[in-house]
Amino acid sequence: MSSRIGLTPEQIVEMTGYRRKALQVQALAEMGVPHIVRRDGSPFVSRAVLNNGLAIEEELAPATWIA
Repeated sequence: MSSRIGLTPEQIVEMTGYRRKALQVQALAEMGVPHIVRRDGSPFVSRAVLNNGLAIEEELAPATWIA
């Protein structure tokens, strides 16, 4: 388990597909990923927000029944 509060720059590149900060911010916004833009223009994505967001989405997802 990682002790980092946010995603690493490499993880943000993997998530967005972009290395440029402005394009990362744009991609995160388009995906609806909560983030903060730092003073240097780089995005910060909290692990807690992602983990909690995934849990909430699973709770809200409609049940799929297989007959």
